[in-house]
Amino acid sequence: MADTLTHACSDALIVSADSDLAPAVRTVQARAPGAFVAVAFPPARYSAYLRALMPKSFRIGSSKINQAQLPDHVVDPGTGIVYPRPDKWR
Repeated sequence: MADTLTHACSDALIVSADSDLAPAVRTVQARAPGAFVAVAFPPARYSAYLRALMPKSFRIGSSKINQAQLPDHVVDPGTGIVYPRPDKWR
């Protein structure tokens, strides 16, 4: 959110349902009125308060999360180090 105030970015997409983010959203809306800010609610999470602040917000379905998973192993091309995907991410 801070990057929108310094013009390091013009738009922000929050992936959360934490209404504690509302003060930051309101600050951006007040101080950077041209910035586009929306929230993408993770599966089984929702905040009517954040939705009211950012009407362009939407829900992310479980299938989209599953489609975006990393492979079981990622190899760093520079070092050859193999990084396994954590079991809890499966």
